[in-house]
Amino acid sequence: MAESANFRGVKKPQNRSATARLRWKMLGKALAEQKIDDRRTAVSVRRFLSFDLLSTKVIPNTDAANETSHPEQDEEYLWFHFTCKQCQQFEADICQLTGTLKLGDFLGFNNTGNVCIWPSEEVLTYYCLGDPAKFKKKNVCELGGGMTCLAGVAVAVGTEANEVILTDGNEKSIRNIQRIVDRNQSKFDQTEVKTCSLRWDEKYSAYEDHFDIVICADCLFFDDFREDLAKTIHSILKAEGEAIIFAPARGSTFQKFVDLASGLFKIEKVEQYDDVIWEKHLQLLKTSEDVYDPDIHYPVMLKMSKP
Repeated sequence: MAESANFRGVKKPQNRSATARLRWKMLGKALAEQKIDDRRTAVSVRRFLSFDLLSTKVIPNTDAANETSHPEQDEEYLWFHFTCKQCQQFEADICQLTGTLKLGDFLGFNNTGNVCIWPSEEVLTYYCLGDPAKFKKKNVCELGGGMTCLAGVAVAVGTEANEVILTDGNEKSIRNIQRIVDRNQSKFDQTEVKTCSLRWDEKYSAYEDHFDIVICADCLFFDDFREDLAKTIHSILKAEGEAIIFAPARGSTFQKFVDLASGLFKIEKVEQYDDVIWEKHLQLLKTSEDVYDPDIHYPVMLKMSKP
């Protein structure tokens, strides 16, 4: 069962730092008019693509399902078929942004996830598929899932979760996630899947103390929203629940979030969490030092639970 929701809470504070808006405008200028090819590269400076944990193939437009419920579908989007050798029951069609990026695509709330599937989302997806029993009969939420919420979709398809809520703070992302949900509806079995436009600087009473598991990928580097993210997770997570976050160090940003969140949660930080990923990481350090920078590419795992 799929449903689109748009839960609104308290109004966004009017005194939000202008620095954040300027940062996104600068990002938009830097990325404007850059092309994304069918390998899902984001921009020319992003040379490291993935850890090759998932298999993908382009779905020709002629094979695409009818998009009657989404008339805005056009050549800016391309469908990919995702599978994972680790989880044979997982397969999903994922719609991604392609073509020319416009400045407007990057203005607003946290739009970096509109560009591509980042390594942290790939690793989070792989990790979730590797432990399907963890999600059985659980209510699950992905926060800040960008254009695809790939990890959340994987949980909905590859596990027996009770409910999966796929969220992002950007309306364009939510439209695309709903498109993905509609296309993969037959793969969700008994799992109820919803999309929700959810900003971390707003309150969501409908989901307070609601989720057994919250998952999140590469969302810790926003200086202006770091505290909001921690408080959102604390609000929507059940007392006995767990948040699973993957993010690279990105200088001191990961640790800044850990320091902040430690006042709200019991924290566990893990660098070597999977043998396959760790071996790929070590190999890349030896052979691809010109393209692989662990500070921005290797996701560290953070587990958080309410004390």
